Amino acid sequence: MEEQQKKVKEYIDAGLAARDANNFEDAKNYFNKAIELKPNDATGYDSRGFAKLNLNNYIGAVKDYNIAIELDPNYAGTYNSRGVAKSCLNEYKGAVKDYNIAIELDPECVIAYENRGIAKRELGDYEGAIRDLNKAIELAPDYAGAYKNRGEIKGESGDYKGAIEDMKKALKLEGFSDDAYTDCIESYELLLNGYDGARKVKKRKVRELDNIPSWINDDNVLINDYDDTREEEEEEEKEKKDTKFNDLPF
Repeated sequence: MEEQQKKVKEYIDAGLAARDANNFEDAKNYFNKAIELKPNDATGYDSRGFAKLNLNNYIGAVKDYNIAIELDPNYAGTYNSRGVAKSCLNEYKGAVKDYNIAIELDPECVIAYENRGIAKRELGDYEGAIRDLNKAIELAPDYAGAYKNRGEIKGESGDYKGAIEDMKKALKLEGFSDDAYTDCIESYELLLNGYDGARKVKKRKVRELDNIPSWINDDNVLINDYDDTREEEEEEEKEKKDTKFNDLPF
C-alpha cells in the first residue's frame, strides 16, 4: 500500500510538471495512471479535469470535476474550475452557481470573483459583474487582469471614462507596452469623445484594430462617422495641395 501511494504521488507530480510545461496531453495521461491506482482520490480527478479543460474537452472536464467534488466537496478550487468549464460551454448560470460555492468556501478567492464577474457580464448583469471585479481588485489591488476585465465591462455598459482609467491602470501594472491595452484605450477615447473626438485621434479606422473588444465594432454609426471624418480630412488635404500647386509661379 505504501509503495502504491508512492507511485500515485510520482504520477501526480509528473502530471503537474507536464501541466506547468503546457503539455496537457501528457499531463492527462499521468493523471489517468494515478486515478487507476487510487480511484477514490479527488486530486487525480481535479488535476485531470484541468488538463482536459486546456485540451478544450470541456464536457470531460466537467465530468472529472463532478467526481472530484463528490470525493471532496469542500475544496473551493474545484468549484471555480468547474465554473470555468461550464462558462466554456456557455452555461453561464451554472457557472455562477459554482463560483458562488467557491466564494462561500473561500471568501478571499480572487479568481472566483473575477470569473463570476465575467460570467455575469455574459448574462448581461453589468452591475453585478462590476461589483465582483471591484471585490477582486479589493483583494488583489495589483492584479492587472481584474482591471482589464472591469474596464471592458465598463466600456460595454457605456462608462468609457471608467474603462479608460481601468485599462491605463492595467497597462501600468503589466509594466510593458501591450497593443491589446493601448488599442482598447484609443478606441474607448474615440467612443467617449464621439464625432468631434474622431478628428483628434490618429487616422486609424476602428474596424482595423485587431485587439479591441468585438462589441465596439457593432457601433456602426460611430464607425461610419469616423470614416466620413477621414474622407472629409482627405478631401481637405487634396484641396490644400491643389491650391499650392495653382499658386506655383509657372
